[in-house]
Amino acid sequence: MNLIQKSMLAGVLATVLTVLLLTARVAQAASLTCGAWSIVGSPSPGDYDYLNGVATISASDVWTVGQSNGINSNGIYQTLVEHWDGTSWSIVTSPNPGTSSNNLNAVAAVSTNDIWAVGASGQPLIEHWNGTKWSIVQSHSPAGGLSGGAAVSTSNV
Repeated sequence: MNLIQKSMLAGVLATVLTVLLLTARVAQAASLTCGAWSIVGSPSPGDYDYLNGVATISASDVWTVGQSNGINSNGIYQTLVEHWDGTSWSIVTSPNPGTSSNNLNAVAAVSTNDIWAVGASGQPLIEHWNGTKWSIVQSHSPAGGLSGGAAVSTSNV
């Protein structure tokens, strides 16, 4: 067997060993799970409700955002914000600045009283939760919408 054949054989054996080890790890991880998924109902105020983003602070503090055509909207999509308190989901009132559809596409959390959501209302829409209420934060972009974001710290969103 020449050097090239030995190198190829070593590579094949290394690949097989890696696959076997990864398979064993997946099997081990699967055996450590502690239960099954379950369906938890959430408020559905409209005929068409969409949840587009989720941010988790803890097991009893989770936020999700989207849009609904049923929140005092006369059929026009309005922002939809829901909060999980560890027991159930509830709708949290959020601003709707646009005269046509308003939607939230993503949410990011720094802490319980520092949460950011982004979307569109005929222009970019940015909203902030201060622990008590959602408020609009002015955007520097004149058109379009926002589809994602990240909150690294209180001063870096």
